[in-house]
Amino acid sequence: MLSSPETVESLFIAYRLTGDELYREYGWRIFRAIQTHCRVDTGGYVSILNVDVLPVEREDKMETFFLVSPMH
Repeated sequence: MLSSPETVESLFIAYRLTGDELYREYGWRIFRAIQTHCRVDTGGYVSILNVDVLPVEREDKMETFFLVSPMH
């Protein structure tokens, strides 16, 4: 299962529409997991091969949704 920004965005929308804190908690857990398992010391993020295995095995690849373009 890939936890993409679209997943977190969908959870946020579900929270806003329903007010159910469970959706916000799920989004926060995904965010924390990305920070814990995907962030590298150089400041970027990597993909992991299997989200069901700890410790994670990192792939030498960063998904494009982690790339941020500067605002003008």
